[in-house]
Amino acid sequence: MYMHERHGRPMPPHQYAGDTVHWHKTFWPTATLCYDKQWDPQDYVTNVLERLTLNRIYIKPACLRDPEHQDQYQKQLIKTTVDYDIDTEWHNLIEELLAYMADGSSENSVLLSPMTPFPAWFRLTYPERLDAQIFGLYGPAGRKELAVNRRLRDFVRKESSKTFSQLEERWGLFGDLEVLVQ
Repeated sequence: MYMHERHGRPMPPHQYAGDTVHWHKTFWPTATLCYDKQWDPQDYVTNVLERLTLNRIYIKPACLRDPEHQDQYQKQLIKTTVDYDIDTEWHNLIEELLAYMADGSSENSVLLSPMTPFPAWFRLTYPERLDAQIFGLYGPAGRKELAVNRRLRDFVRKESSKTFSQLEERWGLFGDLEVLVQ
């Protein structure tokens, strides 16, 4: 039985069991919205839930359809998605990594170091095999960087397919429906 956060007494069953129909009616339009706008559904729902204020006791299905949350998520995507040539950046990052390794440092030590200027997605996807230490330090940041940029995911899936598939085994698949259908 669920306890009411503010009042400390059990919640009546109708307050959480009766809304399943509303949630079902909301998930289909939300999934359609994410598919049409090519958003990662998991990232969108997580973002909406994080935006809800702490003083809300109940999360309503309408929160996922709220145009204000959609606009805020779109603005966040615009801020985090930079239009650049990913192929050129990939090769520049590899050259920079090799320059750091020229003094005898290992690939893992360079990628683990917070003093090197590599993005988290590169630290995770460049090695041939997924490194547990790098994943532990840079996993959450790398997931966010990959979740908001579909072009980057497609590029990394092509360039470093083995490591990317290992990441998707740990995180779960991204919302790229074309890849799921294949």
